[in-house]
Amino acid sequence: MDALKLKQFGLKYVAAIFGWKITDKQVGKLKAMGVKTIISALDTDEPGKKGTDYLKNFFDVIDFKFPEGKKDPGDLNRKQFNIAYKKTKTIYRSRRI
Repeated sequence: MDALKLKQFGLKYVAAIFGWKITDKQVGKLKAMGVKTIISALDTDEPGKKGTDYLKNFFDVIDFKFPEGKKDPGDLNRKQFNIAYKKTKTIYRSRRI
């Protein structure tokens, strides 16, 4: 449902990994598509943090900058998303320079 929420906010390239750990098959598909950087919007709880750390074994990973007290994309309204996404994009752009 979190991936659908992000699509509702207008993001085009969103994928759900269904759990905390990406599979080898999912990694292979993303790499085959040329993906090098991932913005992880996994939950901010321990399993989500563990999943984000695991992604770092395969990709350059940027944590989505959730507002304080928000656990996942489903917790965000449009205004909160826009603020968090702007912060996240700033980090993304700074790494691309």
